[in-house]
Amino acid sequence: MQRNAYWDEERTNKFEEAIYTYDEKGRLDEEKYYSAFFGGEMEFSNGYKYVYDDKDRVVEKLGTMLDLMTYEIVEAGGEVFEYDANGNIEEWYKYNESKDDVTQRELYTFDTAIESAKTLYPVENEWDGTVRTTTTDMVQASYENGTVRLTGVKDNEQVRVYSTSGLMMNMKRYNAKDGIDMSSLPTGAYIIATGRGSVKVWKK
Repeated sequence: MQRNAYWDEERTNKFEEAIYTYDEKGRLDEEKYYSAFFGGEMEFSNGYKYVYDDKDRVVEKLGTMLDLMTYEIVEAGGEVFEYDANGNIEEWYKYNESKDDVTQRELYTFDTAIESAKTLYPVENEWDGTVRTTTTDMVQASYENGTVRLTGVKDNEQVRVYSTSGLMMNMKRYNAKDGIDMSSLPTGAYIIATGRGSVKVWKK
């Protein structure tokens, strides 16, 4: 299956193409995204490979991406799904470079009492209704001469740059001295995601 995205209603300027392939069981096997980074030919941008267990459940989602500096396809983290003896999802987590580098984790439990059958809810960090605000850990960005610099992010933290359509454009370890070089990216809005939050920037 193929999905195309265009800049204009006349469908003359394609900027993203997604290809979905399925295995012999009809399960989603791979999804690959291609983009016209600089208005030229469509090039591989990023993708995912799905891994299933013997019960046809997704147990891993492995990511790859194009390194815009070397133009090599590199690993780009992934997601892991774990299930209990009854086949219910028990844990999900997302990682960057290795499974020891977890960036998000969700734990689940199921209440099978008749009055709340099939109810799914997080085990930890349930909201108690209290609204809390803080500015100490907010991520902020400044853009100048093709370079974005972040505050609220420590050196060596993983950062990712996404287009507004969700296409991952870059992934790197942040360095305050160098910032994030966006000079090679097309003009437009981008989302910079970090472990401490996300911020939207406009590349001129």
